[in-house]
Amino acid sequence: MIASAAGLTDAQKTAVAHTRGPLLIVAGAGTGKTRVLVERYRRLRAQGVPAEQILLLTFTEKAAREVLDRVELEDELPAGERFVLTYHAFAQRFLQEEGWLCGIPKAFRIVSEVRKWELMRDVLLTQRPPHLFHAQRPYERIAELLKLVERLKQELVSPDEFVSWAGRMADVEDPVVAAQREAALVYRDYQQRLLVEERLDFDDTIYYTVQLLINQPSVAARQSQRFTHLMVDEFQDTNFGQSRLLELLAGPERNLCVVGDDDQSIYKFRGASVANLRRFRSVFPDAAMVRLEQNFRSRGPILRAAGRLIALDPERLEKRLETTRGEGRPVSVLTATSVTDEADAVAAYVKTAIDEGRHRPNAIAILLRANAHLHTSPIR
Repeated sequence: MIASAAGLTDAQKTAVAHTRGPLLIVAGAGTGKTRVLVERYRRLRAQGVPAEQILLLTFTEKAAREVLDRVELEDELPAGERFVLTYHAFAQRFLQEEGWLCGIPKAFRIVSEVRKWELMRDVLLTQRPPHLFHAQRPYERIAELLKLVERLKQELVSPDEFVSWAGRMADVEDPVVAAQREAALVYRDYQQRLLVEERLDFDDTIYYTVQLLINQPSVAARQSQRFTHLMVDEFQDTNFGQSRLLELLAGPERNLCVVGDDDQSIYKFRGASVANLRRFRSVFPDAAMVRLEQNFRSRGPILRAAGRLIALDPERLEKRLETTRGEGRPVSVLTATSVTDEADAVAAYVKTAIDEGRHRPNAIAILLRANAHLHTSPIR
């Protein structure tokens, strides 16, 4: 028997109870979103939904493992295979089963970063595009071009579409546009070489899955029947391709629940866009929305300080976090005239906190903006 969801807040109970139709959960930091996902999973199982029909997607393998561990611990009902996966793990499985319908080899492998670099190098050495290749510095644009290819795939732009656009810009006399026209041909050649070697990159797995679901309605229907309930963690970190994938998997029943917080979007450099939160509401205008605003992690001063900073973002979704842990010491700011003085001040602050018994050494974290700053860290 599945245990009851005791101790949930009213907002969490509302999110758990909503098991039919689209749902957007705006979950502020520390508001127990993982527990809500686990409780929703348990609720569905208690209602008789087989584990094989529930698909729960996360952004990282670590998050998938955490959710799966908690689900397996707390769901005592008999279950076959559980589908708690990352986007890319799901897409790889899907293409291994259905990819032959769009020409993807069943034995495809994920290409390594080194091999991607080598393939792009080979393309440039073969084509020698005048705006993208310099004989004395033949490799300086490789990283830039690989990033462009990554973004194009995340935006579901095919090589042929990019080449077609480039053809329409043939009369534009602008070196930047000329470089883009050359990049379109580079993209097409690079992708052809990938497929000849029966390799895909991670963005390919999402791209080809979406294309297959769009072009093969029977496959899309079969997938929506296979997974009758879909849940998604960290939705604010999805890119357009991943967002489109979710819409296609939701099917006519639209039992899609996404959990996200625009304040915590950290993967913009990978193509993630908080605009997908707004897109969700336009694609599913009748979606219910639940805000989780009770924070179980931080004390009042920290929440208020963070709230004042993030409130400056004019496009954020409205939310106001409230602490369940009461008040604490006010947030303090240390100022210093040099990096060394700053490091000494932090070290002295940490030592005082330990000597006074306010914190254990293993309960103190020092956050730095970049790895390059580690050499000045006061704790070694």
